[in-house]
Amino acid sequence: MDSLDTSAVEQFILLGKTVKGKALEALITQVLEHPGVFTFGELLELPSIKEYEKSSPEAHKQVALLKLFAYGTLEEYKARRELFPAADLSPAMYRKLRMLTVTSMASNSTLLTFDALATALDLEPGNTRQLENIIIETIYAELVEGKMDQEKQCFAVSGVASRDVRLPQDLDDMIDILGKWGKATEQVLKSLNDRLTDDSKERQKFLAEEKNVKDEVEKVKTKLKGETDSDMVLGGLGGMGLGGLGRVDDLLVGGPEDDSKRQRGAGQLDRGGRKGGI
Repeated sequence: MDSLDTSAVEQFILLGKTVKGKALEALITQVLEHPGVFTFGELLELPSIKEYEKSSPEAHKQVALLKLFAYGTLEEYKARRELFPAADLSPAMYRKLRMLTVTSMASNSTLLTFDALATALDLEPGNTRQLENIIIETIYAELVEGKMDQEKQCFAVSGVASRDVRLPQDLDDMIDILGKWGKATEQVLKSLNDRLTDDSKERQKFLAEEKNVKDEVEKVKTKLKGETDSDMVLGGLGGMGLGGLGRVDDLLVGGPEDDSKRQRGAGQLDRGGRKGGI
């Protein structure tokens, strides 16, 4: 995620290298109120800022406020109010610090309850509308990504922009977060591999069953074809007909034609015999 107005930051850095005293104090105020600037590490590294911090107690408090916006939260501001300028935060600063607070919370947890957010953002209990507006502004500023669930009263984080890192204080936290992320990634990969293995086994099982079905179908086809061929042979004989079978006698010696001849011959002999007898 890229929530940084780089052109504005570059302008402020160039000015920071040239101005001093009250002009530098005014520059810090402009940076903290600018709606598109949410990282301040480069400004804090400027030699002019470091010199200004040492120039007076008020200057020290002003730079402390810049550091708060770089690394801290609204809760820290309220808990250590004496470390910062006596003047209250302007509405623009207060709004930005709330958004940065949401960003810090989102970097530490993927599920933020509305109650926890309301406490951290110094909102009245039950003021859901104002809380939702702050979350929406933080999303539009590209500081966080996620989805609000009004029914469950929570904000599910899916992405978060990085804030300035305070070395070496924040190094251990970074290592811890990266370690947790690594373990979570390993678990996801293991789950995916297990699922792929299961899917592969299921596919092999399906292919085996499909082959068995095809084999059975072929067997049935072969059997039916054999029965059909047999019926065709019998049908052919039937085509010759029982009449055909009757005509077989014609092909045999002593068939109907021979019988007729014998009968005629016998008749002639009989008549001849009788004649002879007479």
